[in-house]
Amino acid sequence: MSNSHPVKLRALTIYFFCVFIAFLAGTYFDRFIYMLFIALLLLPFISFIMLLYTYSKLRFSQNFSNEHPVKGEVVSYTIHFANESFLPFFHVRMSFMTITPLMDVHLPTFSVFLRPGGEFKRTFEINCPFRGVYTVGLEQVIIEDILHFFQLKHKVWHNTFYVYPRVLPLQNFSPGLEDIDGGDKGLPFSGEPDYAMFDQLKEYRPGEPVKHIYWKKFGIIGKPIIKQFDTSPQPAVRIYFDLTKPREKQISELEIEDNSVEILVALVKYFLDHELRSSVKAPGREFFNFEGTDAGDFMEFHKSTTNLIFQDTIPLSRLYKIEEKGQKIDSNSIFFITHNIDIELFNLIQSALGSNIIFTVVFNQSGFSTEQSLRNQDFFNSLKNRGARIIAVNHSKTIIDDLEKEFHE
Repeated sequence: MSNSHPVKLRALTIYFFCVFIAFLAGTYFDRFIYMLFIALLLLPFISFIMLLYTYSKLRFSQNFSNEHPVKGEVVSYTIHFANESFLPFFHVRMSFMTITPLMDVHLPTFSVFLRPGGEFKRTFEINCPFRGVYTVGLEQVIIEDILHFFQLKHKVWHNTFYVYPRVLPLQNFSPGLEDIDGGDKGLPFSGEPDYAMFDQLKEYRPGEPVKHIYWKKFGIIGKPIIKQFDTSPQPAVRIYFDLTKPREKQISELEIEDNSVEILVALVKYFLDHELRSSVKAPGREFFNFEGTDAGDFMEFHKSTTNLIFQDTIPLSRLYKIEEKGQKIDSNSIFFITHNIDIELFNLIQSALGSNIIFTVVFNQSGFSTEQSLRNQDFFNSLKNRGARIIAVNHSKTIIDDLEKEFHE
């Protein structure tokens, strides 16, 4: 809907010219035509006053069935107009703002007539096939007077909501730490207090374990004092996430990106649910950095994935070397989630075989052709035969199966 002027000057000019002709005619004919001239002269002002009144009595609302949808869900958007005046609305025009990742949603511009006390309601279904920022709602609402000389715009609003990636239920997965520490595959690990590592004394608070109260000190000062202990080092995983643009595009670029993000979300949730300290690093428009220790941190992480914006950036192998040189790496289990073949990254994996650092590459090859996927798999198998941990995820529908396959091998 174009931004039109509130007063249609051309139409008014023609109208008053016609009124002037009527006035000239009235001077030569009878008084009736002169009275008609007066009525015609006042009619635009009466129409404008009616417009102001009906403008103040127009009510409308916008409702969304879900303010925080997940990828793949459908959001119902309902617009509702009501005329609370005793006069009709002769012309209510409305247009909509629809901004989606693919810009494939277009709500039609249309007009309605509202009788006195009448209502209008319409519902649109907004599909959310990809994660990202969606903006939906009214862009303009314009009402016109009965003569179509004047128009007024109502103040409107639109809703911006974030579509988050799916949270896929990963049941069994090997984080790689068992290859360092020994033992069976899988989790959980614990971060229980190490009672051989006495730290300090502090005042007892209700609800804390009484078994740690320092009774000898209590007998001296008359206040309950508790012994505080350090926790044993908690196992940790670091994940480097590739935010470079997909080079292979057999399917939608957004689908490739979303598959990588959902792999990341599935792994982070699994690690945090098992109280495995996790960090995520991604070199994007703004450096993405997340640190979490338990399931309570997952909601923050899930929301923060809207900041994962794919663009041209440094390779993961280079980011790892930068952090390694700066001695910022505090984990023996390193994950790389990528969707592009990076020879430097796989050279890094090979050079680390046999060291005390376990590297795992989770490769999203949903954007590759069948022939290229087979070539990739041959390359991955050659590295796996030498002890490398490489997991290929082939499709958005097989993310969990492909990740758990590594656990059962």
